[in-house]
Amino acid sequence: MVASMISLDPNQRKSAENYLSDFRGPKCFPLYFSSFVHQYLHSITDSLNQAFDPDSRMGRISQDFDKIAVSLGFFNENIDTQSRVTLTQQIKKNVNGPQTLNVVDHLSLEILLNIPNFPSRIVPGNKKGDEGSLIFLSFICSCIRNLALPSSKLFAIDIFLALGLHLPDNYKLERVVPYLMSLVHDPVGIVRAMAIRSLTQLLATVEVVPLHDAEIFPEYIFPELTQGIDQNKFEQQRGGRKVEQRGLAEDKELIVRTTYARCLASLAESSFRFLEYSQWLKNKTQEVDDDENEKTRALDSYDVHLNRLHEYVKEELIQLISDPDPIVNRCVLSDITTLYVFLGREKTDDALLYIGSIINKHDWQLQYEFNFWKDIKKKDKNSLKLN
Repeated sequence: MVASMISLDPNQRKSAENYLSDFRGPKCFPLYFSSFVHQYLHSITDSLNQAFDPDSRMGRISQDFDKIAVSLGFFNENIDTQSRVTLTQQIKKNVNGPQTLNVVDHLSLEILLNIPNFPSRIVPGNKKGDEGSLIFLSFICSCIRNLALPSSKLFAIDIFLALGLHLPDNYKLERVVPYLMSLVHDPVGIVRAMAIRSLTQLLATVEVVPLHDAEIFPEYIFPELTQGIDQNKFEQQRGGRKVEQRGLAEDKELIVRTTYARCLASLAESSFRFLEYSQWLKNKTQEVDDDENEKTRALDSYDVHLNRLHEYVKEELIQLISDPDPIVNRCVLSDITTLYVFLGREKTDDALLYIGSIINKHDWQLQYEFNFWKDIKKKDKNSLKLN
């Protein structure tokens, strides 16, 4: 096809319509591209239609996402056009019903989407439609930086997650994570909260970690989350005074702090899984070399990276457990067992030295979570004595 396009002989060069028809199917253009994607993207990118600014395009995609999902094969594969129409109608009738796109059983946060005419509850796992998902993902990424409305950004976050669940793991880390991280620094609190939640859920679905992304947590994700949003930039834009730059654990919006507290345990779990998988890959490559010095250096590197992860999580845990709002404290304690396993007894106890301020707060739900944690510690001590 490319040779024909660049041929010096005009008679060898065909029209775009001929190329689309001749190379339809497994040769070049998949059936979903010619039957839906090409016409749909043309309809919202037509230069003659000036009404479609980035916000309008995002609204259009969110309204039509049920059709997009069916066309890309998120629900069924190898179905004809009439079946696609029928399935789309069924989705609209049972939008809050039992439809699930079947993934990982270890997700601690239920994946909930707020996309019109699309199932709100989604279970990741089906990797069908990854090529078509990449096309729409690239289009949304081209719009994301020019979105002005918070509602459009929230739609983009939900669509990022819905598409990301059908992408290979390397595309999740390289194409979706950076854009979600940029929205974590958005000036609107609800956008920051939903971005960190979707980021956490997407990272929890990653099963195969490329070696070049093995240190994404200590080198990129945790530093960005602890650095937080640059409040000075937005205050100066509004003509206000300068304020100190805050991380998510010190965010001025309560919804951001509570969401981050709820996600911290899952982020810690994902970071440990990434480290374990990368260490396994390194060990496999070193088995070929069979060099004892290399194996020793790998073990030292593992300990160093694990300590870095522990320090990041411990500092954030201290900040969140010391938060003056009891809702944030409850969110932290609800997943404290996961953090206990990740940090170990000694580091968790060091972090929870700051828990004394919780006891004096008159909140029965918080007291319940605290007493539940004390019971877990007693059982753990008894099991150690028996051992």
